[in-house]
Amino acid sequence: MAHWLGVKLGLIACWLGVMGGLVEPTVVVAESWPILQPQDEGFAIAMPGQPKKSTRTVQLRQETTYRLQTAAGVFQLSYLRLDGPPDEDAAVMLLKEIPPQVAQNASGKIVANQAFRFDDDYPAREFEIETRDGNLRTRLIVVDDRLFQITVIGTKEWVHGPQARKFWKSFRVLRESR
Repeated sequence: MAHWLGVKLGLIACWLGVMGGLVEPTVVVAESWPILQPQDEGFAIAMPGQPKKSTRTVQLRQETTYRLQTAAGVFQLSYLRLDGPPDEDAAVMLLKEIPPQVAQNASGKIVANQAFRFDDDYPAREFEIETRDGNLRTRLIVVDDRLFQITVIGTKEWVHGPQARKFWKSFRVLRESR
C-alpha cells in the first residue's frame, strides 16, 4: 500500500503542472485528426495536431506525456509506469483518492467524479475540477502496469464540447500490448 502513496503524490505533482500550463497557446486548425500511436506504448488516440512529448521521473517511476495546446484549450495524454499491475481493490482505491487531492492542490472544487470500467475491462474514473482559471476534465484508466490520464483543460463549455469529446472517445488500449 505504501508504494501507491508515492504514485498518488506523483500524480498530484503532474496535475499541478497541467493546471499551470495554460500559457503560450498555439492555434491548431484541423478537419481530420491524426492518430497518435507510439510504438510499444500500448495506446492510440486522436489529436488535432502534433503534440509535444516529454518524459520525467515521478517518485522513481517514468511518466510520459503527450501535450497539445491550442487557443481554445489543452489536450493531454499522460501515463505513469507503476511498480506492477495493482490488484482490483488497490486500483480502485488509487483512482478514488486522486480527485480530491488534485482539487485541493489546484484550489478548485470537484464538480463531477464518477467511477466506471473502461471497455468493460479496466478500472477507471472521470472527474472534473473547476478553478478560477478554467476547468480540468480527466479520465484515469489503470491498464496493467500503467495509469493513463486523458485530460482536457479549458473553459467549462470547451471541456464538454465536441473537440474534447472527440479526443476522449478516440482513446484505445491496444490489445497486443497486454
